[in-house]
Amino acid sequence: MAEIEVTQSDNGTSLQASVGDTLSVRLPENPTTGYRWQQDSATEGIIAVGDAFTPSSTSPGAGGTRLLRFSLDAAEGLPLRLSLRRAWEDSTRSPQETFELHLVIE
Repeated sequence: MAEIEVTQSDNGTSLQASVGDTLSVRLPENPTTGYRWQQDSATEGIIAVGDAFTPSSTSPGAGGTRLLRFSLDAAEGLPLRLSLRRAWEDSTRSPQETFELHLVIE
């Protein structure tokens, strides 16, 4: 079982992993704007196991990095889709930004 880390530069790519691996996704975020990274929809085989924010400085309102962690529990090809959106806005509204990764899990 491995810990795999991806960042914004991996957006739109494919990644090979194994069942039992943990995927960590680090993306820039400024939650004081109301926008937060969220998984678009639950995907069987990709289980959210962690969500943390680390500010880049101690200044009030500073941006930082969102760390989302997922357990990979199915042997197949799966998409992971994340959206940067405000939780209170209509889900039909386009997100400010998206992140997508195609996982080939063996």
